[in-house]
Amino acid sequence: MKNQKYLIIGIIIYFLLVYAIFLFEVNAPGANITSYSKALWYSVVTLTTVGYGDCYPVTGQGKILGLFVILGSLGILGILIGEVTYKFNSYMEKKKNGFFGTDIKEHNIIIGWNSYARQVANEVYNAEEQISLITDSKEDLEDFRSNFPDSYALFTDLRDIESYNKANIVESKSVFINRNNDADTLVQTINIRQIYPNINIIVCCYNNELQNTLISSGANHVVLRSAASSRIVASYLFEPFVADVTRDISSTAIKDDDSDMAQFCIKENSELIGSSFLDVFIKLRKEYNVTLVGMAIDGRVNKNVNNDYKIKKGDYIIVVLMKKCNNTILKITGNKEE
Repeated sequence: MKNQKYLIIGIIIYFLLVYAIFLFEVNAPGANITSYSKALWYSVVTLTTVGYGDCYPVTGQGKILGLFVILGSLGILGILIGEVTYKFNSYMEKKKNGFFGTDIKEHNIIIGWNSYARQVANEVYNAEEQISLITDSKEDLEDFRSNFPDSYALFTDLRDIESYNKANIVESKSVFINRNNDADTLVQTINIRQIYPNINIIVCCYNNELQNTLISSGANHVVLRSAASSRIVASYLFEPFVADVTRDISSTAIKDDDSDMAQFCIKENSELIGSSFLDVFIKLRKEYNVTLVGMAIDGRVNKNVNNDYKIKKGDYIIVVLMKKCNNTILKITGNKEE
């Protein structure tokens, strides 16, 4: 704003100088600045440092004023270039900080960034899912962008929940709250749930006694920060083969022959609708080498499904499969057209 004020004052003075040159030159013998338009032309070629030489002052007063025009041209150019540079840099900084928002949908948003969040993001990214970050740290923003350059990131005050609209939180697939202490996690869970009642919230906490509190506060799922790693370490001590399998299927499959655990929603055009759990288990195992390990029925996970249970629309099957089988299971569950 300050530069703009100086620029306006400078332009007014500049045009007054040009008009004064015209008044001194118009009736002078041998003058070539004989109209105000020629005075303007002289000022423009001077301002742009072109200097054709077709128009120039011949009187002493005109030359003195012309000197001020030359010096003023340098000042105006400096202010103009500085203002354009500032506007451009400001625009690029706002764009980098996510100020203009995004229209991506079905993405996974991470709130809060650290080494644990980076591991989670890598798993999500390797699964070819879209990720976004919301953070209040420029350092974390740079780290995220260096690892995931094509993903959207928003730099904002984490207490400003409504600013999350820029990350299109309403149309996100899930929101992972990963704060550095449980108090901030609890407050943020409550605030986000109040403003965005329909989103899927996953939170990470340190104290296992807070799990029920976080669930009642609006979290759909609560992950203990140390639970997964400590459980795998314990398994290695007395059942190493179980630990190997757990680590393998809990990591995102990257190569075609990598094993993965995945869930698939049964759509209305799925060929599995009406089939019993046992028939689906045999079919998947025999025809596709895919193991059916459980289901989610009416929003609840069932790891011991009755063999006679009939698969219906909206159920989820939970399977262990190789990555190369993923498209096939998408098709038979109705999630992908033939």
